[in-house]
Amino acid sequence: MRVVPATLTGPGVDLVGDDAVRALGHAAPLLAWFEALEPGTVVRSFSWDARGPRVLATLEATPKPRVVRIDGSPAADLVARAPALLAFLSDEASTRLARRGRHEG
Repeated sequence: MRVVPATLTGPGVDLVGDDAVRALGHAAPLLAWFEALEPGTVVRSFSWDARGPRVLATLEATPKPRVVRIDGSPAADLVARAPALLAFLSDEASTRLARRGRHEG
């Protein structure tokens, strides 16, 4: 899982393993929204740009995956369903970027 803060120029930070699992746990309200929209839906990937705002999700579908794009206030409303996810990602990114700065500096 990649986190790129709006103020960052560069590649951002990657969350893997247990940190990614925790992030996905915080994303449950977002995943539930897609499940309610279309029961049985499996979200393969999810991204959002808070500046847009824009949400992109790739959903598992037959015969091939499909992409859902949500723009503007509906995207902001969707992301607002998961404040714990936003806080977790912000904290993780801040911590890792601070650590990276110490190692580079």
